[in-house]
This record gives sequence, C-alpha cells and structure tokens, in this order.
Amino acid sequence: MINPDMSFINLSYSDNLSTSHSNRVMAVINHPKFQELYHWEMDEVQRSKTDFKLKQGGERLSGGMTGTVLGRGSSCVIMDDPNNTRRLSEIERGNTIKAWTDTISTRLNDPETGLFIVIQQRLHTMDLSGYLLEKEVGNWHNVVLPAEIGANVNPPELAEFYEDGLLWGNRFSRAVLDNFKVVLGTVGYANQLNQLTSPEEGNIVLRDWIPVITWEALQVILQVNKIKPRWDLFLDSAQTEKKTNDPSGIMIACKMLGNVYVRKVMEKRFTFPDLIEELKTVASTFKINRLLVEPKSSGKDIVAQLKRQTDISVVELPSPTTDKETRLNAVSPLIEAGRLILVEDISNDIIIDQLTMFPNSKHDEFVDLSGYALTRYIKQTDLNYIM
Repeated sequence: MINPDMSFINLSYSDNLSTSHSNRVMAVINHPKFQELYHWEMDEVQRSKTDFKLKQGGERLSGGMTGTVLGRGSSCVIMDDPNNTRRLSEIERGNTIKAWTDTISTRLNDPETGLFIVIQQRLHTMDLSGYLLEKEVGNWHNVVLPAEIGANVNPPELAEFYEDGLLWGNRFSRAVLDNFKVVLGTVGYANQLNQLTSPEEGNIVLRDWIPVITWEALQVILQVNKIKPRWDLFLDSAQTEKKTNDPSGIMIACKMLGNVYVRKVMEKRFTFPDLIEELKTVASTFKINRLLVEPKSSGKDIVAQLKRQTDISVVELPSPTTDKETRLNAVSPLIEAGRLILVEDISNDIIIDQLTMFPNSKHDEFVDLSGYALTRYIKQTDLNYIM
C-alpha cells in the first residue's frame, strides 16, 4: 500500500528539470484512474508546482541540487540526474558534492528509517554516485542496469532479467541502440546507456593502442641495437597528504628508436620534505639521467630545493598553453601509432586506466606526464640514449 503521509524532497541538477518531474507527479495523483484507487486530495493552501502537500499529510518539495533546501526535512530524498551531462567540469562536480555534504545529507527527518536515492547515468568516476560509493563505503546499495548486459550489472543476479542481452528490448532494441551509438558517440553511449564512466575500449586513447613488453624483451632490443638507455624521471607534484587531492605522479621514461618507453610509474601523496627524499631515492635506484618537473608553484619549489641539495640534473618543463584535453588530443596519434610503450610492471594499469578513461578519470597526472614525454622526446626530438 502506498503511504500518503510520507514526505519527499526531489532534487535534480536544475530547477527546471526538477519542476518538470514535479508536474508529472501531480498529473499522476490527479489522474482519474489514480483517484479511483487511492482518493488522495491536494491541500488547497500548499499547492505550488515545486512544493505541494496532500490533505493526508504527505508533501513533495522539488528543487535544484545546489539550490536552497534549508529548514525542511523529509522521509525520503531522491536525487534524479544530480549531474548535468553538459556541465561536468571539476568545479561543477565539486559544487554538487558540496551540496550533498553540506546540506542534502542532513535532510532526513529520521536518519534511522529515512532513505536517500540517487538515480543517474554514470558520467565520471567522481560524479555524485562515484563519490558516494568511494567515500561512504557500505552505506549504499549500488544497482547498475546497463542497456546491454555487461560485467557491470549489479547485483549480478539481475542479469537473468536480460533477454537476448538487452535490458528492455521492447523499447531499446538492437536497432535503436545502434542508432544511439551513432548519435551519442562512443563516450556518450557508454555513459548514458551502459552506465560506464568510459567506454571499455577507451575514450580519446584506446587500450589496444598501448603495447606492453616484458623486461626481457626490452633487453633484447637494447642488445640488438647496442643501445644504453638513459632514464629520465618526470614529476607531477602535489604536496599534500589529504586524500581528497591528487597524488604526486612519478614516471620513469626514455626515448629509444623513435619511441617512448615507460619503465615505471608511481603515485602517492607526500608532504614536501617526504617528496624530496622520495625523489632522491628514486633517482639513485633507477640511475636517473634528468629529473623533469611539471611547471606549477610546487614544482618550482622542488626544482630549487633539489638544485640546492643534490647534483641531479633538474629541468623545469615549459608551461602548457592549452588545456589537458587539447594536449592529449595532440599526442594521441603518436599513442595510436604504438609509440608509447610500457615495460611490464605492476604499475601498468595505473597509467593505462588514466589514459583510456580521461577526461573521466579520477586522477590524470600520467596523462600530463605522458604528454610531456611524447612532446619532448618525439615532437621536439630530444634524445636520451647512447649508441
């Protein structure tokens, strides 16, 4: 039996979308068929499009995610499309998360019995769903229903409801989905229909573009071509121990035979003194030729400190003049041509995931560092091996 005295707060990324949802709810309640079954009556005083009440006690308040929902609680808070597919910048995502942490998360009348519901397409690893699943582990039941059956169906037993691999074949047939793939593009289709933050094959960069070779295979290349590599250390620094910030990224790479070889990547959050000591250790362990630092305020401090304390050749990389997506697009033809080669290591998945999931990856330090290496070694023909 539907309970007519429950109260709801319904939120979406915009007031207009939330109001549209509210209008549909009012239309259902006022429909003659619904009235025959439930006999619910609208309160004559509180009866606006965005805030209405039933004589039986139930209420529904609607608004935007980042609007004001102060002074009102409810039995259930529903966030339907909390992130805008067209405005998914880090700032916009942060505003949505801040609205949740600062206000929305406290809006239940009874936290013990109340309910939060998030309904959304997966747009980014740190959209609202991604944030909640990572930061509030165990607090949420995650239900994933892609249009096409896949490994991300959750709970897995829901896979039995798919027919011929489709969730809702009567409405979203193969022909309809194929058309969506054309209209939405690979990324949009993965997000909106298959509930993936990025296509399985990749976004700008595809997984099968990135070859991985064994250490033994690398030694054969060195011996046959009589090459002695000089490994460089590329650094994207983030001086903080806070888990909400990006970690520092360290990439060890060199150029040989017209290709960029990546030996290892590391990511970790450091304080400034700890990062300096880590760089000294890595430089010694891998016999680093040069240390190339991304140009940011913290990078300048690192350059100055290492030049004072060590004899490591430290180079400050040139400041970028375009955004990250433009820079990755510029070097993606080199990656597609197989000119970024990873030496087999436990860290391979970190750099592959960042490159293939960007711009929807949680972190992107190795997107930057790969771009610097490809640009410096190949586009600018910087040599760092000995024949």
